[in-house]
Amino acid sequence: GLDEALIVTLDGYGSGLSGSVSVGRGGRITRVHSVEYPHSLGTFYESVTLALGFQPSRHEGKVVGLAAYGDPCVLQDVLLARFDQRPGDFRIRESDNLYFARMLASDFPKIDVAAAYQHVLEVVATAYVSHYLTQTGMRNVVLSGGVVANVKLNQRIRNLDGVERIFIHPNMGDGGCGTGAALLEFVGCRRLSEPIADVFLGPAYDDEQIA
Repeated sequence: GLDEALIVTLDGYGSGLSGSVSVGRGGRITRVHSVEYPHSLGTFYESVTLALGFQPSRHEGKVVGLAAYGDPCVLQDVLLARFDQRPGDFRIRESDNLYFARMLASDFPKIDVAAAYQHVLEVVATAYVSHYLTQTGMRNVVLSGGVVANVKLNQRIRNLDGVERIFIHPNMGDGGCGTGAALLEFVGCRRLSEPIADVFLGPAYDDEQIA
């Protein structure tokens, strides 16, 4: 339902990329920037999920909850030092080093480790999005990718200066790729004339059938 928007993807890995920024306008999407793997905020967060004893790609929400009880200041500088941040881009040093997060989780309180990873995720991601909001002058933001299953991060992006509306597809992870492919085909065939009201696209059953 948006005429134009800044489209940001942040995820673990897909087709050589782990993030991107595009401009959506007039029914077309134009890529502005790409974050190449392995500089992935998704694997960054997965590493702490594993280090804290949870299952990566499933239990990141537990890390978000745990982070609320910790002090990010204990380790935020240590984690930020692993990022090379530039205007509109970032790189992660030793991005595939799983042992670093394990070392932190064994030497520091787990709540503080979770808090630091959550805080640094928010710092890096919001700086990335904010740069392109300024560059493009966009006021609407569309988010996709597994990283934006992180509701706290989404709140930070929503509260950025200049953001008026935000949209996150309900299936923002890998499953959204199939939905996106189907919608793209519908748009190509000009069958999609109005916004989709919900994502209940499967079969329906009335009360009698359920009983």
